[in-house]
Amino acid sequence: MQRELPEESMIPRPGHPVSSEINRYSVRAEKAGEMIKNFGKIRQQYDLDFDDVAILLACGRINFGSRKYQFSYVQAANVSSIADYIAMPRETVRRRLQILDTKRLMARVAHGYIVSDLAAWSCLTGNS
Repeated sequence: MQRELPEESMIPRPGHPVSSEINRYSVRAEKAGEMIKNFGKIRQQYDLDFDDVAILLACGRINFGSRKYQFSYVQAANVSSIADYIAMPRETVRRRLQILDTKRLMARVAHGYIVSDLAAWSCLTGNS
């Protein structure tokens, strides 16, 4: 099968709209590459899989992302809120949270879980 060449109007040129769109995708690709590299570091260090990382990120988002009040506090994330946030079965989240707790990445508190290893969580978010 022969590949079609792009139309001449689609060939990137400096200052051309297609060129700026390619630059935006290039920036996104850099961010994705950094996130993948950070994921690899954390995965190796703690022996995690993708579900674990998704749960860890979602829990941190719930813990630190809600700013309903002027003062700072950490909002515990329960199993259902994490499962809903990442569209994962509740039982899978519950089981994986127990594993993350034994690895000291998460801590069980009165109303759910909080991220306990902020360095690992920060590394995943690209803010280490």
